[in-house]
Amino acid sequence: MNNLFGLVKKASEFAPTAVQLYQSAQFNFQKKSSDGTHTLIVDAVYTELKKVSENKFKYFNIYKSNDGSFKIVFEMARKQVYSTADEKEAYFVAQRLENLKEIGEEIVKSSLNLNKFIEIALEHQNWTDFQCACALGCIGYVSKMLQKEQNQNDHLMSVTADTGELPFHLAITNKQMDVANLLFGRAVDKEVIESVKILATKLDEKGFRRMMTSGFQPLHKPIQNALKKEVADIIITKNCKFIEIKNEINETPLFACIRNGDLAMVLHLIALGANTEEKDADGRNVLEAAFAHEKIIFVKLFHSLGFSIDKDALKSKCKVPASMWSELDRILKELQTKNNPVIVSPIMEQMQNILVEEVLKPTSPKGLRVLSLDGGGIRGIMSVIILKELENRLQQKLGNSEVLIAQFFNFIGGTSTGAIIALALAKGKSAFEILKLYIRFRDKVFFGKRPYDSGRLEEFLKQELGETTTLEQISKFTGLKVMVTTTKADIMPPQLVLLRNYD
Repeated sequence: MNNLFGLVKKASEFAPTAVQLYQSAQFNFQKKSSDGTHTLIVDAVYTELKKVSENKFKYFNIYKSNDGSFKIVFEMARKQVYSTADEKEAYFVAQRLENLKEIGEEIVKSSLNLNKFIEIALEHQNWTDFQCACALGCIGYVSKMLQKEQNQNDHLMSVTADTGELPFHLAITNKQMDVANLLFGRAVDKEVIESVKILATKLDEKGFRRMMTSGFQPLHKPIQNALKKEVADIIITKNCKFIEIKNEINETPLFACIRNGDLAMVLHLIALGANTEEKDADGRNVLEAAFAHEKIIFVKLFHSLGFSIDKDALKSKCKVPASMWSELDRILKELQTKNNPVIVSPIMEQMQNILVEEVLKPTSPKGLRVLSLDGGGIRGIMSVIILKELENRLQQKLGNSEVLIAQFFNFIGGTSTGAIIALALAKGKSAFEILKLYIRFRDKVFFGKRPYDSGRLEEFLKQELGETTTLEQISKFTGLKVMVTTTKADIMPPQLVLLRNYD
């Protein structure tokens, strides 16, 4: 029989009829011997398994293999979906999957992700059928359940016990937009977001303390669930104190996100003004806490933000596997290589020195320093990172952490996102503040399709630079002369316009 299927499979490469024959055999052939052994093709592999769940399950049956392990086979797809050495576990899992048989059937018929179905069914065993269907995109099953009006609201408002999400959140999180559109209008109350704003505004210190003693934290809870950036924005905008309030284990929201490994929320909280100089309950700064929690990517992040890597301090405050120290040594070696100047030939070095001397020759008795900033959308963040590094080195050299990079220039000009950086520098913002502004800018302006919404850009600039601030007023902060480019686009051809605060 093995040879027969081998020949059919080989023939399938040459003839359409052979392909049909092989597929038919793959899904339909089954021989039962006198000892109860089933000869099956599972996952396109010819094998012998003994069925042990006879007549108990229709869709997900349990088979015992020659090695003593128990295999759960989804009969409809002829696919092994689970394997275990524990028979009780096999029956438990098979029963869980059998309870979701209607969803499994739609998964196969609609060619949805079967592996995702198994993953969700087993990882979230306390989810209801409806919640699983929303996460998997089974729109047929969701529609059917919503037609039962007596249970409709129960389905729509059911919250997952482990993640605290509504069905609508599950659909959005798993990018099941057809299901999300179906639920929208039935499951979404537009007044809910207003209630979050009101609570964030009205909640005073006394009310907050009462929440803390009850085990709830205004910002710690939202950062664990869906739409966390949006809710955090609302809460912090309405009451900025919550960004530094600590939970029951003495963590600020920033340290909680480091522990959870949530890079997106760490960046978002820093952008919203979280204090990166704060210490955790063990006296560790953010970089040390990241290393203690074995989050090497956060170590890189905080080092790029100006935190030094002190191996002695890490050894005294962090207990981590040897692999973490090896990874840290690799990072330090890379940094050392990048910080060392590139060796050039004497002739090339002399040519570079001549060019530098030419550039440094003053064009007037005092000389002028001009900073020109190009655009490039979100890629413009590299300009900010370079400015931040220059500012850090100037602060170290002068022994003054209050020194700003803008103090070393007479003129600043920029185009596109470079213009926004120029205006922020002129207003007296540090490079780190501009970096945080840039991250907020990315989330609020640079999303969706090009061209980006100019209304969002205008609203953001009003919020960050002042609704009535003029170029002349900006120059009062630093005394800088500023010039930015823009375009008059309502004429043909479009015309370049230079905006400046000097004659």
